[in-house]
Amino acid sequence: MDKSIFNLFKAMCALIFFANSIQNGMAHDLFSTQSKEGTGEVIYLNINHGCDGNPIIAQSLIFPTLNPIVKGIDDNGNEVPVPADLTEILENSSLEGLSALIQERNVFQEQDNKTNELGNAVGFYGKKGRLKASLIGRVAFQFSAPFFLPNTCVKALDIQTAIVDICSTSAPALQPGKISLFIPDNGSKIAADARANGVNHGIGEPSTLTVMRNLKTNP
Repeated sequence: MDKSIFNLFKAMCALIFFANSIQNGMAHDLFSTQSKEGTGEVIYLNINHGCDGNPIIAQSLIFPTLNPIVKGIDDNGNEVPVPADLTEILENSSLEGLSALIQERNVFQEQDNKTNELGNAVGFYGKKGRLKASLIGRVAFQFSAPFFLPNTCVKALDIQTAIVDICSTSAPALQPGKISLFIPDNGSKIAADARANGVNHGIGEPSTLTVMRNLKTNP
């Protein structure tokens, strides 16, 4: 297994805050449900196709925890000013440690959480799998939704993740039919390198997990 493939996405995710929830209908790996502030629930990442018809053998997902890009969007889809970091938006000021992979070997035989230097979960991965391109796979994880600060005006947040579905580990990795990328189009080097090698599918179509504010208990 090419370990470098699992380390491509540590610094390229975007985090976008919306005034209202907007589902991302473009991504091909999709989360099964929204999440609600302060709750913990099992969420599935649905894998909906392979790499140009090739079966998926591995996958990596990263949440935006390292210097995330923060943008605000109003009801009309216009960008609005927001705080420079999460300390003025979330109680714990970070998205670290919110996810925990649930072991289910129906897709990947080997799975684990991805952690940072502090031991906090920042994503997860699976390998030694073989998901037919014609079938849908599901990866289960526990997600503990963060709390919004009472004085913030944010009513929902869309967390844009970075995902790679891997269909071949032979070099070079960034080739059509070998991987599928579902990542933000935020000027990252991996996006530029992928496009230069003809891997355009999924760039600018990140899988988005929405967290809704509880307007009854935290209006």
